[in-house]
Amino acid sequence: MASRLTPILIVPAALAWILVVLPTLISRKGWSRFAEWHPATLPPAGTVYTVPEVRFSTFGRYSNAVRVNFTEAGIYFRMFPLLRVGHAPFRVPWNSVRSVERNPGWLARGMVLHLETKAGKIKLCLPAKAEAELLRHLPAALLPPAASA
Repeated sequence: MASRLTPILIVPAALAWILVVLPTLISRKGWSRFAEWHPATLPPAGTVYTVPEVRFSTFGRYSNAVRVNFTEAGIYFRMFPLLRVGHAPFRVPWNSVRSVERNPGWLARGMVLHLETKAGKIKLCLPAKAEAELLRHLPAALLPPAASA
């Protein structure tokens, strides 16, 4: 009797894990955590860049779905319009940038920023066309060697 009940119990438990628990854990480490810690409301004026890739802490990776603006206060993140449900915008201050490097890849040239706040870590890969504006806003101490000359 117990052996017949085992599959009946395992399947719903696995489905609950996949459909409820796992997405909740991922969202607590990813986008929603940053939106809680660094809320933003209205999008700033200026050029909007679609970024090739963004990674949040351990969980959460977005490819060509996130858009950013640069402001004096920091980097404003928002999701592509069709994907905005459940993704409140947020702004990470410039003092959260830990390092900047050039992405020399032949396929995806640009800049890679490593950010860290109380909400977690972000690896932000920017397109090459965002470089000039990024360098205007970036604190001098963080400029990559080739850009500071």
